[in-house]
Amino acid sequence: MPGTERLMQTMKSRKILGGEATMKMSLRIFTVLSVVASSILFVPSASAIHDPSAPTSVTATSTGATTANVSFGSSYSMYFPITSYTATSSPGDITGTIYQSGGGTINVSGLTPGTTYTFTVRASTTFGPSYFASSPSNSITTSSPTTAPGAPTSVTATSTGATTANVSFTAPASDGGAAITSYTATSSPGGVTGTISQAGSGTIAMSGLTAGTAYTFTVTATNSAGTSAASSASNSATTVGAPTVPTSVVATSTGKRSATVSFGAPASNGGSVVTSYTATSTPGGIAQTLTQATGGTFNFDGLQPGTAYTFAVTATNAIGTSAAATSSSITTTPLVVAALSSLSFADDGTGTGGKIVWSGTSIDAVLYTGPANSYPGPYNYGAFTGGWNGRIRNLTPGTEYTVSLYAVSADGVGESKSLTFKTSATLPALAGAASATISRADEMTAQLPKLFAWIDENTFVEGEGDRMKMMLNKFDALVTSPHRSHIKVPTSRVLNVVATSLTPLACSVVSATAKEHAGLVKALSGDTCTISYTVSGGSRAPATMVKDFVFKKFAK
Repeated sequence: MPGTERLMQTMKSRKILGGEATMKMSLRIFTVLSVVASSILFVPSASAIHDPSAPTSVTATSTGATTANVSFGSSYSMYFPITSYTATSSPGDITGTIYQSGGGTINVSGLTPGTTYTFTVRASTTFGPSYFASSPSNSITTSSPTTAPGAPTSVTATSTGATTANVSFTAPASDGGAAITSYTATSSPGGVTGTISQAGSGTIAMSGLTAGTAYTFTVTATNSAGTSAASSASNSATTVGAPTVPTSVVATSTGKRSATVSFGAPASNGGSVVTSYTATSTPGGIAQTLTQATGGTFNFDGLQPGTAYTFAVTATNAIGTSAAATSSSITTTPLVVAALSSLSFADDGTGTGGKIVWSGTSIDAVLYTGPANSYPGPYNYGAFTGGWNGRIRNLTPGTEYTVSLYAVSADGVGESKSLTFKTSATLPALAGAASATISRADEMTAQLPKLFAWIDENTFVEGEGDRMKMMLNKFDALVTSPHRSHIKVPTSRVLNVVATSLTPLACSVVSATAKEHAGLVKALSGDTCTISYTVSGGSRAPATMVKDFVFKKFAK
């Protein structure tokens, strides 16, 4: 009977019966007993022997490319305790087991990626698995294998500063089966990187770049499986900033107060054309600017002689100004200093004048300090002069004087020395003496040569000496008339003329500068009339001639 065959299978699986023959014998006995006692004895059915019922509410969930979770409700067992549950896949008969008595979730692994599965669950007792399996679960499909994303596209670079840039991109068409977590941009040249953590398209801010450099960028995408290939290179973008420092800054002294500063253009203009360069001196802070893009040379004036200088040069473009490049130190040429090695006075033998004599080095001009009326007229007393020969006059015989001389070079630097001397005491009567006054004891014929020698020695204004000599010649040629009681001495609008009567009882003289009768000499008696006649010019070197006149006619 069918029930009997089923019972035999159950008994065999549970190891209740022995071999085949024993089993059949037992079955016959059991069957006879069953028939005999059917009215008074309960015999378990086959379903009762396979006690656990089928689990309920079986639900499958894909958890990856090769795994799934199978949840279920608990089975019911009348006779034997449930010890475990086993889920079996279809297709593949891949199993997973959980050891517990109630409902739960079984993790099944070893599945094939991208495959559709259903699952059944069967309970087991200490005597083995239940005959009754659950109904198939819902259908699930395991995920496909995860790979690195595809390469980002549409990479575009934009310079945003001297050392920064933005790199925008579009997310790849494939994320490789797993969400993209970040993107990385890499510069060329330099290999500078920047990263942004996001899944979709975006912009990466790059920093740490070099000013004035042309860059391209590639972008990669990263997910849990790895990093994509690099994108195609972006457009070229040049960072823009202040220039780098000028090169080859060299300073050269060119004189006492001047120097040149040459320089080369910076290695990088910062991505913007250099518009100017500025050089500044230290010390002094003297600054100059050249408006040009290339290297060049500054010319500095107004520096201090004999001074050490350095010069700092900067470059400027539309963005800003570079750091300074500083030259090595140079020293301007020192000033030439005049020096007085000796100072003396040479008396002209009259006691009334002579020469200051000096010697030294690098002397360009001198400043005389002493009696003002002794200094020759063409030169400005109290000022430096380079033309004065040292001649002084209008001194008093036998008198001590102190003068000083300050000598300077062409650079205006020098030293001062003082000298004390005493003039000779008497006027000598030596022929040819260069005296400003001719003694009456001298013969008249000797006066003019002596006076002319004085004039040549002591006049400095052009033409002055000749005019003085002409006036003296006219005075020397003056004679009286037997028919007149007067004469007129020569006067001048250029020279200073002074005529004086040394014999006021014999004659009188009208001033040479009077508006009327200037220089008129009137005889007052028949005695000898002695006239002192003095001429001088811009050199303030007066020459005096004395002459006697006898009038036949005079005023009574």
